[in-house]
Amino acid sequence: GITVTNLVIGMLSEPSIAKLIRGPVEAAGLPPAAASTLALVIGTALSTVVLMVVGELVPKNWAISSPLAVAKAVATPQRGFTAVFRPFISHLNNTANRIVRRFGLEPTEELASARSPQELVALARHSAKEGALEADTAELFVRTLNLSELTAENVMTPRVQVTALDLQATAEDV
Repeated sequence: GITVTNLVIGMLSEPSIAKLIRGPVEAAGLPPAAASTLALVIGTALSTVVLMVVGELVPKNWAISSPLAVAKAVATPQRGFTAVFRPFISHLNNTANRIVRRFGLEPTEELASARSPQELVALARHSAKEGALEADTAELFVRTLNLSELTAENVMTPRVQVTALDLQATAEDV
């Protein structure tokens, strides 16, 4: 989608840019057709930069700096978009799946190839070992992933082993 958009914007901007650079191109002794080619290159380069900054980098940085605010801002429009375009998206996915099956392959959903908790633990430990991730951060991540395997019994202290303090107790009393 974004590649096609970029190419279309580059092609649509070509006539305007060609008009702007025709004089300098001819003054440089280049043929008039060079202005059109150069304009297409300039238009595509400019649209690439603008789309990358406005369509990718700014939204990414916004989402990183304010994740909850961004999630709240985009959740409702995203739900609406999904509801409206669900039939079209399903049709595209079904068409692609039929084509893939004709090549003798079985289509796989993206979530089916997601990493398991064990793979994520191994990745975190390897990243810490290689220095790409701080050891404390890696350990916190590993412990968080392992938390799902614990039961209440694993983390609780039996009532008979709990020592209570009097609310009026001082540090010396303890």
